[in-house]
Amino acid sequence: MQVGSRTVRLLVVDDEPRMRQSLVDLVRLQGYEADSAENGRVAIQRLKEAAYDLVLLDLFMPDI
Repeated sequence: MQVGSRTVRLLVVDDEPRMRQSLVDLVRLQGYEADSAENGRVAIQRLKEAAYDLVLLDLFMPDI
């Protein structure tokens, strides 16, 4: 989905593969760009590499 002239980007962070993929699929169907991370460490790396407008985050992951 675009806001103005740019596409809105989301990062989905969840340690459960099915939940993570379902959320990515859902937001992409709505027209957003979506990346994913399987844990907090990977999420931090993704955030260093790219800018996101929103992070959907599982608060009860085992590592971070």
